[in-house]
Amino acid sequence: MALIQCPECSKEISDTAKSCPNCGFPVAEKRQKEGKPSVTAAPVSAQKKSGLPKKALIVIGAILVLGVIGSIMKSPDEKTADTEKKEAPATAKGYQLSENEKRLMNAMMNDDINSFINGGNSLVWDLTKDIVRANAIDVAITYAKNQVAGDQKYYKKTVFLTGRVMGVQSGLGNRPYITLAGVNQFQSPHVEFKRDVSIERIADIQPGSSEAFICKGNGAVVGTPMFDDCVFADDFAIGIYKSKFDSDEFQKIKVGIIAALSLLPAESSCLAPTLKIKDCINEINGIDKKRFDTAKIEARKKMGLKPEPVDEPKQGVENK
Repeated sequence: MALIQCPECSKEISDTAKSCPNCGFPVAEKRQKEGKPSVTAAPVSAQKKSGLPKKALIVIGAILVLGVIGSIMKSPDEKTADTEKKEAPATAKGYQLSENEKRLMNAMMNDDINSFINGGNSLVWDLTKDIVRANAIDVAITYAKNQVAGDQKYYKKTVFLTGRVMGVQSGLGNRPYITLAGVNQFQSPHVEFKRDVSIERIADIQPGSSEAFICKGNGAVVGTPMFDDCVFADDFAIGIYKSKFDSDEFQKIKVGIIAALSLLPAESSCLAPTLKIKDCINEINGIDKKRFDTAKIEARKKMGLKPEPVDEPKQGVENK
C-alpha cells in the first residue's frame, strides 16, 4: 500500500482511501476524474507518525471498530454485490447504522490504518501480540554482522517490515517477490507473498516506493534475509478488524460512536460535509462524562444490547 499527498490539506494518506481522513476531501473521486497515475510514497522513516490520541481512544472505547469495512478494500465480486444491495447500511446487533455513524467509523478506520503503516500509534498494535517492528536496512545490517543473531531476532517471528523497494521479481512457479534496499545488492531482504495476495496489487508496486508488510522471518540464504507469507500491512489491519467485528469490545465502540453523535450539535465538525477527524475527536473529548454515559445507555438499548454490568463493591468494603 503506497501513500499519497492529499491535494487539499497536503497530509499523507493511503492511496486506497476514498476521502482524506484529515479534511474529508474526496481524493479517489478527484484522482479518477483527472486520470492521475499512482504517486510514489515518501520513505516510511520520513513520514509523520500520527494516530488517534490515547484520550480519544479511552472516550470512544478500548479499541477501534470497523463498523463499515465497506468499499475500502473489497474484491470486485463483493463490490458488485454491494451495488445490487444498494449499499445497505451496516448493522450492529440489528441496529442500522446511520450514514453519519458509518462515515465517522470509516474516517477513524482510515486514520488508524494510515498510522499503523507509518509505525505510529494504532489500535492494531493493541489487538495483536508479539509483532517485531523492523526496517529492511536494520535487518540487513543485523544479518551481515551475525546470522545467528539475525535468526534469534527474526526467524519464525511475525515481523512488521518496512523498506524501500529495489525490484519486483517473479520467482519459482511465477510466485512474485520483491527486494528491499539493504546494505548492498547481495544483502537485500526478500519479501515473498502469500499466494492469496492480490497479484494486481503486487504488479502496481514501483521500484523506489516505500512499503509496509507483515511477514514471517525465514532466516537467511547466502547472507540474504528472507521473509515469506507476507501480506500488505493495511490488509493485515483489516483482517484484524474483521476477526474482532462481533466481539464485545467492538460493540462498545459502536455504542460510543452512536452516543457521541447523538449529543453533538448540528454544526459539529463530526457532521460537517468535510469531516476532519482530529477536530471531531476533540469535540467528543469535550462531552460531559455524565451526559455521555447516559447517552451510551440509550445507545445500547437501540442496538438491543444488555446493559453493561456494574462492578459490585467487595464484601467488607464500604460503598461510599
